[in-house]
Amino acid sequence: MDRRLRIGKILIRRFKAGVSSVLLMSLILAGCSTGSTREGEPKDQAGTSSDIGSTYPLKTSEGFTSWEALNNNAVTFYSNLAETPFGKALAEKTGVNVKYVHPNDQQTKEQFNLMIASDELPDTVEYDWTGRSAGSYPGGPEKAIKDGVILELNDLIDKYAPNLKKKLEADKELDKMVKTDSGKYYVF
Repeated sequence: MDRRLRIGKILIRRFKAGVSSVLLMSLILAGCSTGSTREGEPKDQAGTSSDIGSTYPLKTSEGFTSWEALNNNAVTFYSNLAETPFGKALAEKTGVNVKYVHPNDQQTKEQFNLMIASDELPDTVEYDWTGRSAGSYPGGPEKAIKDGVILELNDLIDKYAPNLKKKLEADKELDKMVKTDSGKYYVF
């Protein structure tokens, strides 16, 4: 029973990490949008609730791609995360179209290496960066940041996710799980 509990906790952490990354990417996309006014037109100084990014669902045609393994349980019923109740609810509630790319379960590491070598990277990647398993990034997240495979997220979290930053500061165990030993955030 103890092993099942540990596995359950790991799966819950991975699920939370995936959900958090999708939601944060939605926020980042909203924050990256620019207001567009034609030259000579006055800018609305007050801001309204119809501004892009001020309410959900967002009014945007932009989306992003997410590369992540599809849980073996989900594969039984769905071929893509977008087809799941979670994927549909996320798209409906946020207004953001996420194109999910799922590696073949038995070839995740090989497909990851091909993706990195091709330099055709999606917007988000859910992968084992820790270096603790056979399928993880060699050298862990610190090396992945150094190699330019993933971004150090400290500045992005500070700028676009102040509530996440407060949560991480309040929960030292969670904070430690999402950053390197040198203090670089690499996942959320």
